[in-house]
Amino acid sequence: MGLFIQPYMSNLSLYNFPEVYDSLRTPAPHVFEEVYQTMVKLLGHVPESVMDPASGPATWLSFFADKGIMVAGNDIVPEMIESAKKKCNGQSLEFIVGDMCDLKFQRGPFEVCFELSGHCGLFLPGHETFYKFMRELSRNTKPNGMIMVTLFFVEPCPDHYPFMVDQWGPVNVNGQGSAWISYEILRSNPTLNLDQVRRTVRTQGIPAFPNPLVEEYEMFSWTEDRFLAFLKNFPELVLIDSFSIEKYGVHHTSWGQQRGETTVVLRKLGCPKDPLLS
Repeated sequence: MGLFIQPYMSNLSLYNFPEVYDSLRTPAPHVFEEVYQTMVKLLGHVPESVMDPASGPATWLSFFADKGIMVAGNDIVPEMIESAKKKCNGQSLEFIVGDMCDLKFQRGPFEVCFELSGHCGLFLPGHETFYKFMRELSRNTKPNGMIMVTLFFVEPCPDHYPFMVDQWGPVNVNGQGSAWISYEILRSNPTLNLDQVRRTVRTQGIPAFPNPLVEEYEMFSWTEDRFLAFLKNFPELVLIDSFSIEKYGVHHTSWGQQRGETTVVLRKLGCPKDPLLS
């Protein structure tokens, strides 16, 4: 996955347990369908190929593969890539192990590149990691293709801490047992737009899983002005839509009112004509 800020409450991460991760993080089919229909509408047709630079065990890619779309994925954890290959058997263009900020695909570029799991909130300002990541996405996207990236935008600070952001479960884990997950904000730094997040996972009937598994990490939120200024580094990318992924589907959002977890959609412009060929 190529993350640069590591959780520190445990030597283990949820990412060390692909089956538990997949069960807890895979979107509901109706949610995927709305994201997919939004993608098709904005692109103007069904994509020929899609790529996820932090694919995990094909958490999102397997849905595209089930629709007969060719998929490609990258992840820094070999076990995640092995799981993804099995889930997308027959529809795989390429699965590779590597850093999401230094992609090594041989069969790109792709028509749609997306990162919908929220990992981009782990890229802090002042580091060049997010710039490198977006440069890699652009490089691996075909002209007239699309990029979808889930970011976090500044929200009002809660009145008390810890503040429960979300929780769900139980979910079935591959017929072995059950899992629950929760996300809390422990404290906020409004000057730096940083939240200290605690993720807690509990399971039942899953051998070797530590109970509970607790991780803490910092999440960065953009202001709208700062993100729009950042986009000026990429003149080939044009902002065309934004939406939030809710439990019940997709909710399209407006600039001037962006709050919380939001997916921004960018179109990569086609190559300009050579005036000598006009």
